[in-house]
Amino acid sequence: MTKRSFFKGYRRRIVLSIVFLVLLISLSLTVYGVLTDRKILKNHVEQTGNYLSGNLAANSELGVFAEDPFFLTPAISAILQNHEVIWACVYNHAGAEIACGTNTDVEIPDVPERLKFSIQTDLSSGALQENISLKKGFHVLDFYSPVYI
Repeated sequence: MTKRSFFKGYRRRIVLSIVFLVLLISLSLTVYGVLTDRKILKNHVEQTGNYLSGNLAANSELGVFAEDPFFLTPAISAILQNHEVIWACVYNHAGAEIACGTNTDVEIPDVPERLKFSIQTDLSSGALQENISLKKGFHVLDFYSPVYI
C-alpha cells in the first residue's frame, strides 16, 4: 500500500475528521483553561488585597486617630512582608499621607479624587479598589480600606 492510496476515499475523510476534532477540542480546552485561570487568579488577588487592606485598616486605628507615623510603622512593615504587596500607605480623612512604605523603587500614586469622595461619604467598612497604571507600564490593583473610629 502506497502513501498515496492510503489517503484516498473513506480513510482520508476519517483521518482528517479525527485530526480536525482533536484540534477543535484542544483549542476549546485551551481557551477555557486560560479564561478560568484568569478568573481564579483575579479572585485570589482581590480576596488577598481586601484582607490585607482591611487588616492594615484595623491595625492602624490608633495611628490614624493620632495621625502619628510612629504608631503606623509596625502595621505597614507587617503588610510589606507579603511578597504581593508593592506599597502600603495610610492617609487621613482629607487624603493626605500619614505614613507610607514600599518594597520597590516605584513612585506611589496619590489617592484618586473619586476614591477620596467615596471614602468620605461611604460609611461601609468594605475595601475599595482601583486599577492603576504605573509609569513603568505595570498595571496594579490598589486597595483602599477606610478606618472608621
